[in-house]
Amino acid sequence: MSAPSYAPAPPPAPAPVKRGNPWGVTAFVVGLLALLFGFIPFVGVVSFGLGPLAIIFGVIGLIIKYRPRGLAIAGTAMGAIGFIIALTFTISIYDAFGGDSASSSSDVSHEIEHVAVVKQGDSVKSGHFKFTVTEVKDGVHKVGSSGWQETADGQYIVVSVDVKNIGDESETFWGDDQKLVDADGKKYSADDDAAIALEDSNGLLEEINPGNTTKGKLIFDVPKSVTPKFILFSGSMFGDPVKVRLT
Repeated sequence: MSAPSYAPAPPPAPAPVKRGNPWGVTAFVVGLLALLFGFIPFVGVVSFGLGPLAIIFGVIGLIIKYRPRGLAIAGTAMGAIGFIIALTFTISIYDAFGGDSASSSSDVSHEIEHVAVVKQGDSVKSGHFKFTVTEVKDGVHKVGSSGWQETADGQYIVVSVDVKNIGDESETFWGDDQKLVDADGKKYSADDDAAIALEDSNGLLEEINPGNTTKGKLIFDVPKSVTPKFILFSGSMFGDPVKVRLT
């Protein structure tokens, strides 16, 4: 008796084709860039655009059915985190360097409560420097030569000051560190453009060797109605400021 015959086994079913998710891949790449740029000061503003873009791509990647969603989820998360980091850095930088040149009077009052007051002509010490105010001019409208002049938005207050390095090594005097305060307690920064236009002002920044004295002029652009009350000198980042009464 012959052995029974059997039909051949059917071939195995083909493996399902794995379908990618291009939207998810795009979201992942853009989100990664947003996250990386977010940690870089100033350049991080790019993340303000990349972050939302990654979120949009990621949402589309999540909506599409039957596609892997891992990269879409990761891209969406990185885009959101990158945007938040960039926003945090930008706000911090703005708080440190930006804003209006005149701060609130309450902050200034709190700052100067413990600052010693001396009159114009007296020498005061702060940090690495000794300051002596020799002259104050108000109501100045223009500074500079015929080749380059700067015009005040209000009026220029020009404070002539002798700055002596009382430290043991060369130090840089920064004009931006010195503040003019009016009768209302508003605090003003020096005008860099006016300092550059005025020859020999030495009011922007100046390298001073130990024992040497530089004669400089600090120029403040303030409203015409402002009367300067005193100037706050700061000789170093960690030095206590000193206040000199101008009027």
